[in-house]
Amino acid sequence: MKGTDLSERSVSGADLTGRPMRCAILEGSTLDNELLSKVKLIRANLHRASLRSTVLTNVDLTGADLTRADLGAATLRKVDLSGADLREVVLADRAALTDVGLRRARLEEADLRQALFTRSDLSGANLHEADLSGASFVSSNLRGADLEDANLTGVTWSDVVCPDGRKSGGASESCAGHLTPAR
Repeated sequence: MKGTDLSERSVSGADLTGRPMRCAILEGSTLDNELLSKVKLIRANLHRASLRSTVLTNVDLTGADLTRADLGAATLRKVDLSGADLREVVLADRAALTDVGLRRARLEEADLRQALFTRSDLSGANLHEADLSGASFVSSNLRGADLEDANLTGVTWSDVVCPDGRKSGGASESCAGHLTPAR
C-alpha cells in the first residue's frame, strides 16, 4: 500500500498487522491505544500523529517523519527508527523503548521525560535541546549522540556506551564528563 493517504483520520481498530505501507501518509491521524505489529512504515509521514499508549512491535519506521507526533506512554519493541525525523516528538510519561534502533535519528527538542531506553541504539542521534529529565538508559548505545543543551536532570545511566565511547558502569556510574560525541 505505497503512499496510502490516511491523514487526519482516526485509524482506531484498523488491522495494519503485516501490511507494507511504504511512504504512507498518516499526518495528524489518531492511532491511540492501538497495537501495531510487523508493519513497514518506511519513510511514512506521521507528522503530528497521535499514538498515545500505542504498542509498536517489529515496526519499520526507517526514515519516517514523526515530527511533533505524540507517543506518550507508548511501548516500542524492536522498532527501527534509524534516520527518522522525531523533532519535537513526545515520548514521555514512561514510554518504554526496548531494542529500538534510533541511529542517526533527529530528536531535537524532543520530550523524552521519564522514558526508558533498554538495549536501544542511539548512536549518532541528535538530541540537541531534548528534555531527558528522569529518563533511564539501560544497556544502550549513545556513541556519537549529540546531547548539547539537553536537559539531563535525573537521568539514569546503567551499562551504557556514552557519547564519547566510554562505557558506563552500573547504576552508580554515569556518563557525566563523557557527553562530547566521539567523531
